[in-house]
Amino acid sequence: MRRGSTSQQRRWDRHLFLIGMMGAGKSTVGPLLANQLGLQWIDLDQIVEEKTGQSIGELWRYSGEVLFRRLEAEALESLGGEACVVGCGGGVVTYERSKEVLANRGHCVYLRASPEELAARIWRGGGAETEKSFSHNFETKAVESRPLLLGVSSEEELKARLSELLSAREHLYEDLANFVVDTENRSPQEVAKSIAEWWEQKCR
Repeated sequence: MRRGSTSQQRRWDRHLFLIGMMGAGKSTVGPLLANQLGLQWIDLDQIVEEKTGQSIGELWRYSGEVLFRRLEAEALESLGGEACVVGCGGGVVTYERSKEVLANRGHCVYLRASPEELAARIWRGGGAETEKSFSHNFETKAVESRPLLLGVSSEEELKARLSELLSAREHLYEDLANFVVDTENRSPQEVAKSIAEWWEQKCR
């Protein structure tokens, strides 16, 4: 899409933030979406890791959640002016400083999925086949690499933990969301296409 009109320029100067729970598909859908829109793909966790030289797990373990959330907010604030597709961590909506950036510097798309679906994706690491098309097309981090899931030893425990987190966060996702897309029973390509169509409609 050409950036010809003033309205287009205003839209393209705002980032497209992907928000949602761990396992929702942000890291899988994001690069597909960025490619469709001709925008840069940015993984917020990767910015934090590159800045600190530590993995997210190490940051949580040695420095705690408070420092991580501050670094996450700084990463958001450091984004340039030209629009990018940005994949955000699941808990970014719990920190006021980050919420302010999300609300004022872009449009938020909430990738929604049930705790059962999220658990299936994470427990299988995104690689095992399930009845739901989205699950077996996903690349997702394993349980061991997710700080908030430490100590989880079964898929049932995982589902319970995710249900608890989602109950605390869902209203935050919904409050920030400019667009909500259900990701269950859909491929990553279908989800990316749905978001791209919505985004390009806003740019007209």
